Amino acid sequence: MHPVLARFEVLGWEVVLPAYGTFLVLAALVAGTLAVRAATGPGVGLSRARATVLVASAIAAGLVGARLLDVALDLGVYARE
Repeated sequence: MHPVLARFEVLGWEVVLPAYGTFLVLAALVAGTLAVRAATGPGVGLSRARATVLVASAIAAGLVGARLLDVALDLGVYARE
């Protein structure tokens, strides 16, 4: 696997797209879009604004929680550095 997905220049600045981060954001956007569509559909009936806030909050909480779990499981490594 290549760690860099793409490298290009914009207005004299070099832009590097890391593969992991790019696909993480892409996955969050796709999952968020599908979740908002499901939440605003029949059966649930949330407003689009409320569903968007809930989904964005869930994605943010998931990312923060994953990072906290990583730190908790590898506390020795983080304490040394």
